[in-house]
Amino acid sequence: MWGMSDCDYWETVGRRECQDVAIDREIRNFAATGDYQAVRLTWEAIAFEEWAQFEIWRSSNGGQSYNIIGTVDFESAQEQYEFLDSTVEYYQRYYYKIRDTEGYTWWATAYALPYGVPYPPAPAPAPVLSATLDDGKVTLRLEQGSAHASYYKIYWRQEEGQWIDTLFAGEQSLDINGLQNGVPYCFKARGHNISGDTEFSQETWAAPTPRPLNLYGWGRHECAYLWWEGNQYASGYKVYYHAPGCTTSVVDVGNTTSTVLTGLENETHYRVYVVAYDGFGNETYPSNKIDVTPRCWAGVEQSAGEPLIATLGRTYPNPAGNSVVISYHLASHSAEVTLTIYDSMGKQVRRLLEGKRTSGYCEVIWDRKDCQGRKVPPGVYFCRLQAGNFSRTTKIVLVE
Repeated sequence: MWGMSDCDYWETVGRRECQDVAIDREIRNFAATGDYQAVRLTWEAIAFEEWAQFEIWRSSNGGQSYNIIGTVDFESAQEQYEFLDSTVEYYQRYYYKIRDTEGYTWWATAYALPYGVPYPPAPAPAPVLSATLDDGKVTLRLEQGSAHASYYKIYWRQEEGQWIDTLFAGEQSLDINGLQNGVPYCFKARGHNISGDTEFSQETWAAPTPRPLNLYGWGRHECAYLWWEGNQYASGYKVYYHAPGCTTSVVDVGNTTSTVLTGLENETHYRVYVVAYDGFGNETYPSNKIDVTPRCWAGVEQSAGEPLIATLGRTYPNPAGNSVVISYHLASHSAEVTLTIYDSMGKQVRRLLEGKRTSGYCEVIWDRKDCQGRKVPPGVYFCRLQAGNFSRTTKIVLVE
């Protein structure tokens, strides 16, 4: 051909030729095969110089532009070659070209189809769910996920009702709201990706239960007296406590709202909180956390030889407008209890409670009226709790 030297060449399908002499150098059967997180390139090469290399070029925009991603050395004793591209992304079509460094000839183009690049294996094993309870709500978490799962579906229902499904990324917790307290619900999960699904997880049953409220505590000699506000939906309660730098201990106290922790070290601060649990063993979120410090000090003794401890809890709201809730706890035995309101001059305004009471937590509402049913004016008042030989007083402020 005119204007071409002996080294001029042009491409033919599967073969390269010079103007005067046919050259048998050849790359053939260049192919790309999609695999999981990789594309495998294969080809055959013959009759190249020993110093030659094969350049692999890739396009991720439909062949509009290419970038080199690697080279493979020619081996005179080898005809079959392979290159693994492990930098691909899911669902992306990739185009590949190959050329040699002897003559810098583009030999062939191949591409990997979207369904071959790169689908992950089906997810496995089935996930494992855990449930945390709250008021009208169950919070679900994955205790064990499924390998290769892109997302999860949570299925839930009440008793024999219809299954409801909800998408779940699996990385954080999932709240199922608007549930009925004390009613059992069934939950199960399944991992998904484009290649398939896992088996269903084991069914997890849970009954929404409000968490315990207003935990109070009182330290005594090697003991901690605790009480809290429970609810009718709890099957029981557990007390968690630990000293700084020590492991957490847990005591299942059953369906009671007060207990005494024994065997504690005096002058040691203990962090304490309480959880409720349902009939399936799922726990609620914790109550408020308190610090309790057992101390050596003499207590009031009953005839039974055990200390009688009563505690006047918080009053709320305070300041108050119309009514005040007054809480107290009788931690040991039963006792004659009086709860009396006084004005700032020490005059008795009203006796709210009088009589024998059993141990436990109690709340009394003062409606801001005196003993004759008249609304008392704004000002400072005092509430005094008397339980046996034990007494405590707290201040209440009334406003308009």
